[in-house]
Amino acid sequence: MKFVIQKFLKDDAQSRMAKEIEKRGHELIWATGADNVELSRNIIDKCFGNPSDIPLVVFGSIQFVKRCQVKFNSFPIAWINDTDDYKCSSYYSGLEEHLFNDKHAYFTVSSLPYLKFDIYKWFGKDTMIFMRPDSGEKPFTAGLFDMQDFDKDYNGWIKEGCLPTDLVLVSTPKNIVSEHRFVCGFKQDIITYSTYQFQGNTTIVPSAPSEAVKKCKEVLTCIEPPDKIFILDIAQDGDGNFWLMEMNSFNSAGLYACDVGKVLDWIEKNA
Repeated sequence: MKFVIQKFLKDDAQSRMAKEIEKRGHELIWATGADNVELSRNIIDKCFGNPSDIPLVVFGSIQFVKRCQVKFNSFPIAWINDTDDYKCSSYYSGLEEHLFNDKHAYFTVSSLPYLKFDIYKWFGKDTMIFMRPDSGEKPFTAGLFDMQDFDKDYNGWIKEGCLPTDLVLVSTPKNIVSEHRFVCGFKQDIITYSTYQFQGNTTIVPSAPSEAVKKCKEVLTCIEPPDKIFILDIAQDGDGNFWLMEMNSFNSAGLYACDVGKVLDWIEKNA
């Protein structure tokens, strides 16, 4: 089995994953941030024409992974059958009672400046709204947007990173006490999980509250798995309730303090 890891995350999960890969005797190729723009000759030479009976698995940004899927004929490369499955507008349906962003609406990128005052009237809290791209490819970073900075933010990274027809989800801001990442399988199983934020601070520990695990299991019973392996993020609000924050593709997600041994066990069994 052959692995490619792009250095695009700041947590130590990639290093732990790399050590476990090499410990198990698999070939490991490191890709640099420059490979985001164009696959380097090093990556092409080592992966192009990879024998079909040797699985090739790639970890990296969504753009890097998709580029590898196009360039190389090996399998599986990544478990991303269709990035549309990770659009909020796709998987939110049927999960209304589990959603952290329960009060929300979608707007095209081009309509945002024209509807600015209405949007803040409908969803604003202390002149703030929450916005995130509908797309799972995340052309801009989700977060809180202050009304007085809206024009600058919109004309900067929102407008620059999106097409005018792309959808943006807008919701009312809520307090987040903690956030937890779950690596999930297509049999509605939880492979491993990690806490990555607590009380506004980066808090990376290899555990999560039992209520977060319970909520993840509830969500798994309500969805059609988008891929054989994928990510669910669960958040706790200020009242102590747990909700689905978002669904993400596995190969481009940070693993924080997740058990990389369990992840590799799953890959070796299913690749």
